[in-house]
Amino acid sequence: MVELYKKINKTCENPQGFVKVGRVNPFSQPCFLCLPVQTVDPKSVFGMAKVGASLARVRVRDNYNAGFDLDTMPVNFLAAKLSDRDEDIIEFVNEYLIPLVYNDGMRLDLESACKVFRNINILAYDNATLKTMKIETCLKYRLYEIGYSGEEINEILKQIAVISIASQLVQGNEKVSIVSIKDVMDKDVLVKGDLSFYNSREVDSFVHYSSNVHAYSFRSDGSHDLKKYAYRDDVSACISFIVTYILNNSVQNSKSSNLIPLELGRKLDNLERILQKGLTKDEILDEIDKRLEYDGASKLSREEAAIADKFDTVCNKLVEQDRKIETIGIENQRNRRKLMDIQSSIRRNCSDTTALRILLESVDWQVSKDELERIMNTPTDKELVERYSDVRVFK
Repeated sequence: MVELYKKINKTCENPQGFVKVGRVNPFSQPCFLCLPVQTVDPKSVFGMAKVGASLARVRVRDNYNAGFDLDTMPVNFLAAKLSDRDEDIIEFVNEYLIPLVYNDGMRLDLESACKVFRNINILAYDNATLKTMKIETCLKYRLYEIGYSGEEINEILKQIAVISIASQLVQGNEKVSIVSIKDVMDKDVLVKGDLSFYNSREVDSFVHYSSNVHAYSFRSDGSHDLKKYAYRDDVSACISFIVTYILNNSVQNSKSSNLIPLELGRKLDNLERILQKGLTKDEILDEIDKRLEYDGASKLSREEAAIADKFDTVCNKLVEQDRKIETIGIENQRNRRKLMDIQSSIRRNCSDTTALRILLESVDWQVSKDELERIMNTPTDKELVERYSDVRVFK
């Protein structure tokens, strides 16, 4: 089963800051789908969307970034409970992506299809990249089934932007526009024949497999840690450079009457030139923020952001408290079931009198006064065994 959630500002009514996507297709406007490895733990699922928003320079708790207010952003930041099982991938494609170009037996023309697919932007961490590969494969078949040619399908898929972080799964023959970003010292993502490694240990290495498939490799501490890519290392500024470009391009495209195609290779060439100048992380972020507008999205002041941070902290505590209460409730239900099993076992293996006495002495079991007197005056199974244990049946 596939579940999508949109990230919103936290409120007293919604301290988690996410709403489940309903009938309205979120991909009908620019989206940033953020895919973690783990799809069961809410912290992982929702935390990945927070990472995506932060890389887009939106204000999140403890990170002012460029100060953009989430609720004014013309981009949907989406968290997904989406496994890599074929049935889930097919459900996702059929429910959210195919309806963008095909309804009531009618499909969009090529340019219109390319334009609406430019709304789709994906951030995938580690093995979540496998999901994007499966989404691409499923889309190829479905687009072909509804009448697009192979050449048209390639043009449509090229408008989907994917940023793959810390993964060895990018092969170089993908049809979506993808950039693979990894630490060349990370043994978890370097395998024999890895194209992006390219027999080089340069500090920053850009490889262009094709017009739409690219890789950016850098040299760091080798840790396989999402926080390094999202917040800590200099590479986070480089990823923000790419993220802000693809999202801003989506927004501009959605406002235009004509397709504004993705030019990821050209943008990566610009990033390479910036890195060659020796700019620091903060200097790169300053360059990004100067030009970033998101179609007039509002920005919070530093004071407003500080207040929002404090409120978010309180909301997080509420969410954590709710999780603890839920855990206690689950444990109580489990204990009730165990108690019922114990009671059933007692009734099966003891006489009625002994069973009732055990229940009276161990739980709050209610019986009438006369029944209680009868039970207490009747010998238990143990007393009967001890009383007649010396009696021989055979003499």
